[in-house]
Amino acid sequence: MRARRSIRTGLYAAVTMLALSGCGESALSPSDEVARLQALARWTAQGLVQYTVETRVSCFCPVELNQWQRITVAGNVVTAVVPVDSSGESGSPVLTWYSSVDELFARIATAGSATDGSRVSAEYDAVTGLPTVVSFEAPPGVLDGGAVYYYRKLRPAPVYR
Repeated sequence: MRARRSIRTGLYAAVTMLALSGCGESALSPSDEVARLQALARWTAQGLVQYTVETRVSCFCPVELNQWQRITVAGNVVTAVVPVDSSGESGSPVLTWYSSVDELFARIATAGSATDGSRVSAEYDAVTGLPTVVSFEAPPGVLDGGAVYYYRKLRPAPVYR
């Protein structure tokens, strides 16, 4: 029992130290970096190879990005995009416009820096670690550089061998 507790305590201490080590440069606050690392650990522990998830992006982007789309991901690559509601204005979504969950985690980790005024904040599902809302705030003076990513309705897909 003590060994598990000390391992867990050591893990949290290591995560916290890692998060705090980049405080001066990261666009994430120290508490947001700890939350990202904990969510990433929950996400990775699932071992999902294939899944579907609904996503949309609030930004100055093509209209398809601003509408809910169901993306299919296999091996960390978006393989299909299907509109959730086809009743509105829509074009043909381009696969490369969309990010897998792993790609989104990577973007959160590497986005901007506090020195240029960029900010990143995120909310995560408490069970799966799925980033549910991720806000990338552009530096001051950049009017169309920010975006808010929304992810919901994660569904693991069966893997056939």
